[in-house]
This record gives sequence, C-alpha cells and structure tokens, in this order.
Amino acid sequence: RPTAPIIALSTSEALCNSLMMVRGVAPLHIQLTDTRQAHIERAIKWLLDVSLARPGDRAVAVSHSDDATEGADTLQVVTLHV
Repeated sequence: RPTAPIIALSTSEALCNSLMMVRGVAPLHIQLTDTRQAHIERAIKWLLDVSLARPGDRAVAVSHSDDATEGADTLQVVTLHV
C-alpha cells in the first residue's frame, strides 16, 4: 500500500462511513452543490488542517470532468497552499 493517504470525497454519508473501515483511506463528506474545484480546495484545507500534508506538498486529484461522464477521466496535480 502507498504511504500517502487516499482522500475519498463523496456526497454519500453512508459511503464515507463505510470507507472509514478501509486502511489508508480517509473519507471526506462533500456537498453535491459544490463545484469540482471547490471539492479540491476543501480537500486541500482538510489535509492541511489534520496535518496529513504541509504547504508546498503536491497531491493528485482524480475526478470526472462532468456529470455526463461515468468514472474518473481527469487527473490534476495540485500544490497545496494555505
């Protein structure tokens, strides 16, 4: 398993609760009304708040580009900032 945590964002509280049992995965509940960029910003803030990352670290966000797309089709490398 990778040493870096996997942050799983989901609009489903039930899924987040289930993911708490998966080693190496940190679930983060999000609102459906937020944009993809808002989700990424919330995840970055959370990572920094719980000290899983530091400013300047890089992370990879895997997402889907729109609601019509099923499954992940976008990779975005982000530098974490305060």
